[in-house]
Amino acid sequence: MGEKTKRVGDLLVENGYVARERVEEAARQQATNREKLCTILIGMGYLTERDLVHFVANHLRVPHMDLDGYDLDIEVIKYIPPEFAKRHQVVPIDRMGGMLSVAVVYPLSADAVRELENMTRLAIKQVVCPKGEVDRVIRSYYEMTLPGLRGDM
Repeated sequence: MGEKTKRVGDLLVENGYVARERVEEAARQQATNREKLCTILIGMGYLTERDLVHFVANHLRVPHMDLDGYDLDIEVIKYIPPEFAKRHQVVPIDRMGGMLSVAVVYPLSADAVRELENMTRLAIKQVVCPKGEVDRVIRSYYEMTLPGLRGDM
């Protein structure tokens, strides 16, 4: 069995982020509420959002960043509709030529990337960010900045 087939809980244990017992406890809870294992571990206080970002970035070899203090351009935000941003936990952070950099909580599926590329007509570069920061950007930029969207979020 190759490393790509290992479960995220096993990888978190192997890389020293969480104890096996805590992953097993979270997995039992996951069986009843169907949330992502990492979301449960964070909610239980066994894993921090920043540790998860570092784990995902290192494991999948994608860049990561903090959005705190990052000044986003409203013109870039308009590339992704609020419904898509909320559903996929993704926000656009920068455009350079034909490439749109997007902050994600979890890397997007190939289908979501294709949908986003078709929607924006740009190549997509993903950057992993903590969930709280992505949620804050969605709230502050989509709900507060773009008129008429408060009720949609």
